Amino acid sequence: MPGTFSLIIRQGTGYRAAMKSIYLISLVLLLSSPAYSHTPATAEKLTWATHLAPDFVIGTPPALKNAPKTLTAWVGQEDCRARISQITCTVADLQHDDVCGEKNQKAIENLEHLYDLLQKPLQRVFCSLPYIFVVDKMDSLAMAGSGQGTSFMAISRSLVESGLEADAVLGWKEQKIFGSELPRYEVSKDGPQVSIRGKSPLQIMQYVVTHEFGHILDFANGANRFYCAPGEDCSAKPTTTEEYYALQKKFLPEMGSWSSLSWKNGYEPNDQNMFPLWSRLCFYYCEGRTKLQLSEMHDFYVQFDRTNFVTTYAATNPYDDFAESTAFYFMANADFDLQYRIHTGKAVFFWDWRWHQFTKKNNWIELFYEGDLKYP
Repeated sequence: MPGTFSLIIRQGTGYRAAMKSIYLISLVLLLSSPAYSHTPATAEKLTWATHLAPDFVIGTPPALKNAPKTLTAWVGQEDCRARISQITCTVADLQHDDVCGEKNQKAIENLEHLYDLLQKPLQRVFCSLPYIFVVDKMDSLAMAGSGQGTSFMAISRSLVESGLEADAVLGWKEQKIFGSELPRYEVSKDGPQVSIRGKSPLQIMQYVVTHEFGHILDFANGANRFYCAPGEDCSAKPTTTEEYYALQKKFLPEMGSWSSLSWKNGYEPNDQNMFPLWSRLCFYYCEGRTKLQLSEMHDFYVQFDRTNFVTTYAATNPYDDFAESTAFYFMANADFDLQYRIHTGKAVFFWDWRWHQFTKKNNWIELFYEGDLKYP
């Protein structure tokens, strides 16, 4: 753990409370002033959108073309739950402009059940979404996006309809960083084993949707903010991955933003959170990159354990850093008691415990979600 966190842990509860008050006051002053928000765009592009993170895009999917035109966002209405049955749309994929399929009652019922579990800041997102796509074929578990003044969420049909085990879903995803190409939700006994426990009856669905809603609220409220470094030209339009990485290094995190807690620039963690094997950490779009080997698994997690990222996925970019932290903020608490463990065969890493040691991140995100949020 970084030294600052170890120091705070050793102090008494009175010290922690005082430091929290001072920090929250400082954040209010920093976040209350207007700020220029830069949104980096990756070189990985869909035909209809640009990735901001692997599961968050800027653009409008073709599937929106034939979605019901009568549905518009209506933030401010009290009954966002009643809206779910109207905005849920089943499609084969997001790439084609097919009309919505038959009403998916199972998906609607599970989403309504999920709504009842979520906290108020997350419930209100349902009022701001004109569409929730339940998608037959998706590479990722879910996706959120913004475009043309609105937002959308797409979620894998298998995730929203089936009672999938969180261990299998997140274990399958975690093993991708070590080059696993097993079929969806299958886990190798040789890779890292993920153990998820908690009180939520919809554990994995709640985790994934909370993560996606974190993306939507980040984008709407500028949690991640960057500015072009003095003397640099940031107007280039990258056409290759290398050009994209070079451009992102020119963007610096704005003081007081979420990005400033862990990131050196729009691409790399800061010195306190960089570790030797970080450059080979990759879940998606890994062409041309050297993947981690299983023989490096234990060393990788030992190095990662010294950072202030709550999960390995959070360490990939500032936007998933915020979205993953949102999931822990709303689930690793007395209500849902999320317990998230990684087993390497040599050690067990307690990621839920880690989250509670990140005082600055906890304070920042608490202030964010208790504030006057904007909804798309």
